[in-house]
Amino acid sequence: PWWNLEGNLRRSKNRKQQQNVSFSLTSYNAPIAWQYRCSAELLNRQLPGPVNFLAIYENAYLTGQNLQHNLHLDHTADKFRNSLLLWQSEDNTEYNNTQAPNPVYQSNNRQRQQSLGLKHEISYDNRLALTLESSRQTYALKDILAPSQSIPETSRSLMAAALKANHSSEFGLFSNHLQAGVRLDHTRQFGTFLSWRAIAPQFRARN
Repeated sequence: PWWNLEGNLRRSKNRKQQQNVSFSLTSYNAPIAWQYRCSAELLNRQLPGPVNFLAIYENAYLTGQNLQHNLHLDHTADKFRNSLLLWQSEDNTEYNNTQAPNPVYQSNNRQRQQSLGLKHEISYDNRLALTLESSRQTYALKDILAPSQSIPETSRSLMAAALKANHSSEFGLFSNHLQAGVRLDHTRQFGTFLSWRAIAPQFRARN
């Protein structure tokens, strides 16, 4: 058989390498603050497979690169707060299993994923908050050995709006807290959905 259940069952080609670098810039100059972060990653992993299938996965490997950007802006004025988050990330990987002694499961494909979006929130005195969000994800797969199995670039977009409210009050020796929220999501593939959440007043004795 092409699988092995005897002999020296040891995964000798199992090395993994990973390199990361990141940096950030921050500024706090009231009433405006901002922070920018960037990170990058390179990876190279040998993937020998299970010990009883070494001959069909020998010399297989996965390589990849990942890059992420994040920018956060924050502005406060009296009881109002205005916050904006922007992000972008891209991930590229390649899997190669074309050099095995026993070419049973030969494979070679490249994948690409990307995410891009923004989130904007305006809040008042931690009591009322309005959030607007928009994002887009893309994915593509290129099969080198079997082009017909490739997946052309596909994308998914999301738009959302949410409103949250918090209310607290005191009655003599007691206090209560009420929370409520509603969210509207829209995607081209799945349509529009409305969700809500409410937490009944919680009365507690004050110390």
